[in-house]
Amino acid sequence: MTDTQPLVAAKNIGESLCLTYRNDFERALGYELISGHLAFEPFMMAVKEDCLNSTGLSEAFQRSPRSAISSLLLAAQCKLLPGSKYGLFYLIPRKMSRKLANGTWDKIPEVTPLIGYKGLATMAQRHPRVHSVEAFNVYEGEEFDFLPGEGKIHHRWSPKVDRTDEALIASYAKVVIKIGRAHV
Repeated sequence: MTDTQPLVAAKNIGESLCLTYRNDFERALGYELISGHLAFEPFMMAVKEDCLNSTGLSEAFQRSPRSAISSLLLAAQCKLLPGSKYGLFYLIPRKMSRKLANGTWDKIPEVTPLIGYKGLATMAQRHPRVHSVEAFNVYEGEEFDFLPGEGKIHHRWSPKVDRTDEALIASYAKVVIKIGRAHV
């Protein structure tokens, strides 16, 4: 047995693709100018688990491995664990219309990447100039104004409003940037 062969055969398509492209993923995961490092094994296990929990995702991995590899490489470059369990980087199976060789159209399942708000906050917090990141939700009944031209937000929090998902009307984030030693 050589060192390059896995000791156990892959049990699902996500694991198989990760093992096939292991060198590419390790390069994407290991190179970081700012900080942080994500090892290959936890990355592969997150992909494996997501494929096991979603038949739609497994089908998209099998029918469109290019879209799966592209999405996974993006997750690796962002240093984010993929999978709905973590809420950082989502692998979303979507049926996309594609023209076949015979000229007909078919809906082919593909993997679409989506960086979640937790992933965006994680990436922002890695940057050396970012001091802090805070996220807020706005619910029906709270005062809220947004002036995009001026970059101003007015939000008055109220403890008396309904805080269910159905009452959510907006979300926003505040990032405090460091300039030298001062915070802006």
